[in-house]
Amino acid sequence: NINDMTKTELTSAIGTAIAIIVSRVKVLLGLSKIVDVLYPTEVNDTEVLQTYTTKGGTSITYSLYFIKQGNVVYFRLSFRNVTTTSLSGGDSIFTFKNTEYKPKVVSLFYFKTTSGTSVINLYLSPSGIVITSPLPPDTNFSTDFITYIAQD
Repeated sequence: NINDMTKTELTSAIGTAIAIIVSRVKVLLGLSKIVDVLYPTEVNDTEVLQTYTTKGGTSITYSLYFIKQGNVVYFRLSFRNVTTTSLSGGDSIFTFKNTEYKPKVVSLFYFKTTSGTSVINLYLSPSGIVITSPLPPDTNFSTDFITYIAQD
């Protein structure tokens, strides 16, 4: 009964209750972070937003969706040459400006994407994505890829 407690006993009981609550809050915060890693939120970036990337120029528009799970990032990239002429290649779509999603690439990672009969060669580097073949005008391309990130 609280009325039978001394001041010291009551202070001690309050301290114990607070310690239990603080410990419980810390455990819940830690578990919440684990749940966020297991069930991450998809992030979006574009040449307009430029939250996680910086656009490489004005000729290519892009939309990038990515999900980070642990140290792996799943990317879905859509891009388009918005000019009326083909780009010759060597054009950067974007560079990464956020290390949370920046890939850990020891050497350049080359890959391809297609749209109809057009095949586009690209490479992924720690700094961003570059098109290495001619990019036709007014054509949509998309690709998916997975990479490890530089940040642990």
